[in-house]
Amino acid sequence: MEITLNQLLSKLNQLQQSHIQLNDYEFGSLSNFGASRAIKYPIMWVDAQPTSFAERQTSISIQVLIADLIMKGQENEAEVLSDTLQIFSDIVSALVRESVLDFTINENLQATPFVDRFDDEVGGWVATLVFQTPNPYDTCAFPEREG
Repeated sequence: MEITLNQLLSKLNQLQQSHIQLNDYEFGSLSNFGASRAIKYPIMWVDAQPTSFAERQTSISIQVLIADLIMKGQENEAEVLSDTLQIFSDIVSALVRESVLDFTINENLQATPFVDRFDDEVGGWVATLVFQTPNPYDTCAFPEREG
């Protein structure tokens, strides 16, 4: 069964809500990070990336950022990077466990650290998760108008 972008975003939101260390979730372009409201850190920020269609498979890419505040003068950069990397690992592990029916996740991913980013001066990790889902190219399922 094919899974939709909305279903994947909902799954990521559910994982954020159930993870004891994550306090916030947002979907959208990173250029809008922190622009619309105050963020409760640590946050999971997600954004849709290019999707590819191959024979009988759709690969949906979603960029995931896990970020927390870096306190100036408190030397917590290493702690923030360590904690957010562990959160990232938890999220990927949960997705791998659940990926047996409707999707598979490319487990070979590379997360990139960042520090002193955005107006809030946060640090953390960002990676693009690729979800593969069957695409039967079912012409009978095409939503065609009658007439």
